[in-house]
Amino acid sequence: MFRVELTFCGGLPRFLRRCLLTRDRRLLMHAIVQHGYCPRADDPEQQAREVLRRY
Repeated sequence: MFRVELTFCGGLPRFLRRCLLTRDRRLLMHAIVQHGYCPRADDPEQQAREVLRRY
């Protein structure tokens, strides 16, 4: 499982802060996240389909 620390996100240049895909809903609530989505599926293939359908 991949985990993103907020201290890392805070150091990103503004042009890299575009969209965050994560299952961690609390991470999506932080002010640094401008656009985010929380996939509902557990299976990575289903997550990919879900994201492609949405965007």
